[in-house]
Amino acid sequence: RVGSGRGGGASGIAMAQADAITDLHDVHRALQEVVAKERAVDDELEELLDRRGELEQGLSTMRTSSQVIEKLEVDAKLVADNVAHTSKLASRLSSRVRRLDGVQARIKNTLERIDAILDRSNCLNGVNQAMDEQDYEKAAEYVAKFIELDQDVGNLPFLDTKQLSDQKTSMMASRARLEEIVREKFKQAAKNNNHAEAFRYGKLYPLLGIREEGLQAVTSYVRSVVSGRARAQFEALSDKLGGDGNGRHKADFVGVLTAHFQDIAAAIAENESMLMDAFGNEALLSFVAAMQEECDARGTAIIKRFCEHTSIEKLVKDTGIKSGKQSQSGDVDPREVEFYLQEVLLLCERSEEYLSFILAKMGSASPGQVISPKEAGRVRGGAFSVAVKELISYYIALEEYYMEETVGTAIRISEAAEGSLTTSMVDDVFYILKKCGRRAIASGNLQCVLATLNFTANILTNKYKEKLAYEARGKATKLLADAPPEYGLPPAEGAGKHAAPMNDLDVSAEYAEKLRRELEEFATEVFSMPTDQDRIKSALGELGKAASDFSHMSKSSLEQLSMGILSQVKPVLGEVSQFSYELTEEAYGEYEVNDPWAMKLVETVESAVEWLQPLLTLGLYDRLILSLADSLTSRLDAVMMQKRFNPLGGLQFDKDVRNLIGRLSSLTQSTVRDKFSRLQQIAIVLNLESVQEILDSWGDNAGSLSWRLSPAEVKKVMSLRVDFLPADIASLRL
Repeated sequence: RVGSGRGGGASGIAMAQADAITDLHDVHRALQEVVAKERAVDDELEELLDRRGELEQGLSTMRTSSQVIEKLEVDAKLVADNVAHTSKLASRLSSRVRRLDGVQARIKNTLERIDAILDRSNCLNGVNQAMDEQDYEKAAEYVAKFIELDQDVGNLPFLDTKQLSDQKTSMMASRARLEEIVREKFKQAAKNNNHAEAFRYGKLYPLLGIREEGLQAVTSYVRSVVSGRARAQFEALSDKLGGDGNGRHKADFVGVLTAHFQDIAAAIAENESMLMDAFGNEALLSFVAAMQEECDARGTAIIKRFCEHTSIEKLVKDTGIKSGKQSQSGDVDPREVEFYLQEVLLLCERSEEYLSFILAKMGSASPGQVISPKEAGRVRGGAFSVAVKELISYYIALEEYYMEETVGTAIRISEAAEGSLTTSMVDDVFYILKKCGRRAIASGNLQCVLATLNFTANILTNKYKEKLAYEARGKATKLLADAPPEYGLPPAEGAGKHAAPMNDLDVSAEYAEKLRRELEEFATEVFSMPTDQDRIKSALGELGKAASDFSHMSKSSLEQLSMGILSQVKPVLGEVSQFSYELTEEAYGEYEVNDPWAMKLVETVESAVEWLQPLLTLGLYDRLILSLADSLTSRLDAVMMQKRFNPLGGLQFDKDVRNLIGRLSSLTQSTVRDKFSRLQQIAIVLNLESVQEILDSWGDNAGSLSWRLSPAEVKKVMSLRVDFLPADIASLRL
């Protein structure tokens, strides 16, 4: 029957539908569908048979996993039973451990009770025995240990209160007796200046619980030693100040003050470790502050005595009155002022070094090794610092007077010595200013340095600059008038004096910059703080400005001289303007033998300047040649732009430029080639074989050549060539 076979009712055609088929065509179609379905079922069965091994292995694995899971379940139950048993055992052990801890704590308390009783008893016995043997260090150690134990017994309430009280009373009595002995021994040692014994007993104070008293005692003793030495030195100084009236030259105020500083520094260095070991790190700060208080007393007295004996305040007032009268000769000799300056400088310098040492030492002893503003203010605002500031104000006033007077004298007596290119005031003024600047920087006081440097700049930019300008006025014209009547003859007799002011300007610019640089280097050595260095550099900037002013004045004077020399060259330049560069072969050959104008122009310049070489400084003479070269090239540039060139003319112009460079280079140690760069590039353009050839050396193809000519100027130069077509030049893209 249709639809029977594999698949049965799942053959895809319902039995009812099969019974309803009556047409043969439908029967065949249904049969084909059944056959197709049967083939699909066969293919599916074949695929399943191919995977039979894989499926059987999966079933086997599932059976094995089931067995493993059953075994794991049994093992898990066994582990759970063991854990439960272990938990019960741990609980029983924990209870026993807690009981053992309680027993151990009671044993420990018992041992502490026994130790406390034994230690306190040992301390009581030990302190009495040590005192009987006069071993006070050992006795103090027993007292310190008892005090420590007494603090600890507060945590042991089980001890007998009466027993504790009796022991403490006994120890306090021994302690009081030991304190009296230590105080008396220290006092006796201090009185006898027995340093070893004084420090021996001073270190016992902290062990006896009287640390502050001990620190005060040791500090007072050391301070009394320093004070005694300072007093003796001050009295010896006072003795020298009396008598024959020459005490000012015999008394060494600097030496006495320096010795006082050294005593304080030595006291700090020698006792630093002892103080920190015995009294703690903070004790050093207190000790240094006490030493500074001693300096406030003794150091201030020395400075005031110096001011009184030298009458420096009156001297400052006298110099102030004198400085207000510009043209009068005062009674205050600058040499006398310089003597005071040297001594005041040393006093200020040593004082600044000492104060820096004290501040650094207090900083190292402070928490975090940084001194507090309060402590720094106490030092900088103390009596000694105030006295030093007053002394510095005197120094500044005297230094300014000294500079003003000595510079004024140098200017008044200035003369051009035989064999010298400059007047005497140049070397004298800058020697004075350098000496004063270095002296101020050596003081180590920023206020002093800034004031002195500002006054130095003020002198240069006013009094000295005015003198230079006055002397240089019109000297270029007068110097040209002294020119020899013929080449090879000497100039007029006054030529050296007329050249000297111009040299003064040149050398002054160099000296001012050198002074700025040397003072800056010296200040960097003395001042280590970047902020201080920056302020000094700012003040020194005024010296750089003065150097720039002198340089501009020298340039202006040189330009006047250059213009005068150029007037002698004008006739030759006129000949150049008449020269034609549209050359024939014959003319070009002649000019190869006889130079048309370049050599004549250089010879004219050489004859006009050669006599000036021994009269001007090397730098000034070189700049004169460079200035002439600059002016000549500018005028030649303008002249050549009005000419016409053929190829031979371009070759001749290139040769002329080379001749000019070669001959002018022999007149100076500087290079003149850069002055002729435009003319050289004009020669390059004029010697091109074609308009397009410029592209081989323009733009990215220029290489190391830096064009001074703009594209428009290049085209303009090309238009000077008679054989270059204007259309080709116009179409050129640069």
